[in-house]
Amino acid sequence: MAAHSLPRRVLLRLLAAALSSLFAVSIFEILLRIVNYHPRISNRLLYVATGRDILPHTLRPGYEGYHAGKKLTIDSDGYRVVRPDATVSDGALQPPDKVVLILGDSLVFGQGLADTQTIASQLQDRLARRGQRYRVRNIGVPGYTSWNEYAALVDYWRQYRADMVIVVYVPNDVSLDNDHLGLGSGTYSLVANTRFHRFTQLLYSNIYTAYLVREGVKKAATWSLAQEGRRVRSQYFDEDAMDYSMEGLSRIKELCEREGVVFSVGIYRDLWHYTDPMTSSRYEEAIVRNLEERGMSWFLVSSHIEELPLREARVHWNDPHPSSKAVGLIVGDILKEIDSRL
Repeated sequence: MAAHSLPRRVLLRLLAAALSSLFAVSIFEILLRIVNYHPRISNRLLYVATGRDILPHTLRPGYEGYHAGKKLTIDSDGYRVVRPDATVSDGALQPPDKVVLILGDSLVFGQGLADTQTIASQLQDRLARRGQRYRVRNIGVPGYTSWNEYAALVDYWRQYRADMVIVVYVPNDVSLDNDHLGLGSGTYSLVANTRFHRFTQLLYSNIYTAYLVREGVKKAATWSLAQEGRRVRSQYFDEDAMDYSMEGLSRIKELCEREGVVFSVGIYRDLWHYTDPMTSSRYEEAIVRNLEERGMSWFLVSSHIEELPLREARVHWNDPHPSSKAVGLIVGDILKEIDSRL
């Protein structure tokens, strides 16, 4: 009798353990939602494919939702909102004295940051606190490079104007590829279009605990982001790609000159400077040389690297985009350029 009852007792214990685990996971899932945690996954619904060669995708007008773990808002024109709006006073819309337009990729867009934490929003807030009624516009879109930014500026110019245009130039702008995210070709490079990846995206979108476990396993298995900095950065010194990128910037410069707008390029010091400062310095020297040969004004965006350790400068352990704290220092560099040019 005892021999026959043993498997049943084992099964009952296994069932009890499974039910206990399921209950614990359910409670944890509820707690994650109460504290407003969201998985840091990319949302393809944020983008609209345009079918255009130079501007293969834009942000979806009117989008409100989560992307890279943060809730964000896209206005009716397809630009990320800037908060607070310093042109609104006592409930009434006031015309701005100056308009500053920030162009760039996911860095300017604010990957992994809330609407109030982006470069444009923190810049808007700083200007308002100084009593300057400037309006800051954000044309930062993940995946954009120099030619995408030129095409986006042409579209912007059809409806609006600006007094100053600032391009925040990042290392992956040195590219011959105008479709980094692959949206124009019907793919999406950030998420592989396989059954497995579609399943995991669905899983992480609906069961936050699964994503959190995945993050823990991935972090434990990863050597360190410092390894990333030791890779050869030869692509950032490709002369053809550099010339192509600079041609896009030259088009922006010509457009600004034609409209009587101040134009400047902020050379962003990427976080791989922490682990490979020699290559980073060579890259910056190459960018400066190319900009000066083409008569373009530039300034260095580097305070975040100079003042913060790596763990505080990045938005997430597995994401090299700048944190909100780092963005505050980046805004300080941009403010100095605005003060000297406007």
